[in-house]
Order: sequence, then structure tokens, then C-alpha cells
Amino acid sequence: MPSLYLTCHQCHQEFVTPIAVTEAGLHDVLITGMVHLCPHCGHPDQYFTQDYHVPAALVDQLKPPDSPLSTDHAAAEHVSTEVAASKLAGYSVVTDPERRKPPA
Repeated sequence: MPSLYLTCHQCHQEFVTPIAVTEAGLHDVLITGMVHLCPHCGHPDQYFTQDYHVPAALVDQLKPPDSPLSTDHAAAEHVSTEVAASKLAGYSVVTDPERRKPPA
């Protein structure tokens, strides 16, 4: 998880913040008026989403998160079939006719 960085409005030095985001959520962050104290000059200031950044060196190291469902289509189909079958089972619907009980 990369930490977000800021550039101080007063001394223009870059510093790391205690905010970290996952690679998947890197573009889904919304920060409104959070106050940070610059560790270099001690100047407190408010920062907004557009002020935060991840240094280019760290962005190059990020890779998309691995998801077995995005690469293994058979596993994705199996999971969706199992979920649908479990929902239908509550209504006494049998999705596999071979496992259906014979009529009494």
C-alpha cells in the first residue's frame, strides 16, 4: 500500500502523510480540508484531494492487484453458478435435475 505525499505550501518540500491507499483504490480517494503539519518547516495547512500524490518512483513499482476471478474464467463461472444455486435452494428450486428427488 503506497502512502500519499504532499508538497508543503510554505517551504515546497515534499513529505509523506499517514494516509495510505491500496493499488485498487488509488483513484477513489476524496479528501476535503485535512490539516497536516509540515515536518520540515512546521507550517500547518489544509490540503485537499488534488494536493495529494504518489511519487513517480512508487507509481512505477505498483502493479494491478491479482484477482483469480479476472484471470480464471472457469473459476468465475463456477462461483457465479454456486451463488445462483444457493439462492435458488432457499426456494426449493433444484438447479441440477439429476439430484432431484423422485416424486412420492
